[in-house]
Amino acid sequence: MTQKEEKRGSGFRILGMSPSEISREFFSSNTGKVASALFIVLVVVSIYSYFALPPNFGAIWNNPSYWKFNPDNAPPAWINYFTSQKLAPQTTVNPLESVTTYHGVTYISSTFSIENPYSVPWQDIYLVLNGIPKNSSAAVQLTIYRPDGSSISIGPLQFSGSYIDLASSPQVENQILSFFSSKGETITLAPTQSPIPLLFQTVNNGKIHPLDGNYTVKILVTVFGSVAGSSKDPNFITVIMRGNVYGLMGTDFEGHDLWEGLLAGFPIDLEIGIVSAVITMVIAIVVGIMSGYFRGWIDEVLTRITDIVITMPAFPLLIVFSVLFAWSLWDAILFLSILSWGGAARIIRSMIMQIREAQYIEGAKIVGRGGPGY
Repeated sequence: MTQKEEKRGSGFRILGMSPSEISREFFSSNTGKVASALFIVLVVVSIYSYFALPPNFGAIWNNPSYWKFNPDNAPPAWINYFTSQKLAPQTTVNPLESVTTYHGVTYISSTFSIENPYSVPWQDIYLVLNGIPKNSSAAVQLTIYRPDGSSISIGPLQFSGSYIDLASSPQVENQILSFFSSKGETITLAPTQSPIPLLFQTVNNGKIHPLDGNYTVKILVTVFGSVAGSSKDPNFITVIMRGNVYGLMGTDFEGHDLWEGLLAGFPIDLEIGIVSAVITMVIAIVVGIMSGYFRGWIDEVLTRITDIVITMPAFPLLIVFSVLFAWSLWDAILFLSILSWGGAARIIRSMIMQIREAQYIEGAKIVGRGGPGY
């Protein structure tokens, strides 16, 4: 850069400060450092959420069937570090499978092991079948080998859809209770009580205790017909064990993953912040300059409007109006912009008032220069 260009670049000043001096002043303050750090975090997390979440996440969030396997109102998984009573987390298993076909009947077998150190075990088990035609008839048989050397057989259960909810099956409840009955233990479950936790518990003298250790689960799915998929990596069976805790932030009353909901909100917040800031500054600059330059009745009117805008509670009103009128994102951005420019406009007005009293302005007026505001 030449000396002439450097001199020209340093000529633009605001209240005696160049843009570079303003930047250094901003970033040297604690407020500027915190604001910059928060903005960087917002940008980084927004970029991460773009790749981590599906592109149609908004539609997924409003689809109750997508979250049906999640526990309702579950706390986050990390609470197990702070409590003596350990709660089983949400667990998804895609076990290795073996597929054979004989006389038009397909047999899908799989085995997986799972450790149970929890005092409150899983509340439900869902068996999800993938790649099996809807018009095919299928049945499933499970065998759970417990750490105490015993085993519980469940099934055969008929598939009437894409998954089986073991906790809602009267057959599963009868088979689990029959297992304990064969050991001389009688258990009575409440009408809404799930029998699935008993798979990971033991009963002594009528008292239920957790049974810690390694469990082996064998699954055999019989499909009366052909199935789709690769024989090398079919992935026909997905086992979802409904826990008592979930993820980093837990779930709400509909089973929504609150962490994913938070991630989805970051790019929206970034968009609202940037667009509303641009609109707000445009309004603030126009109002502030007009008020400070023209003065008189124009200044009086704009100042009163600015005072009214400053006193308006933007966010509470935004919440109320969004609920009442079902506002879109752009409605919210426009509303926030309209009610957020007051403070900046007042600062700009005071800056213009100081510039009016500068020596070079007084010198210009002496030589006959001026405008309608002078």
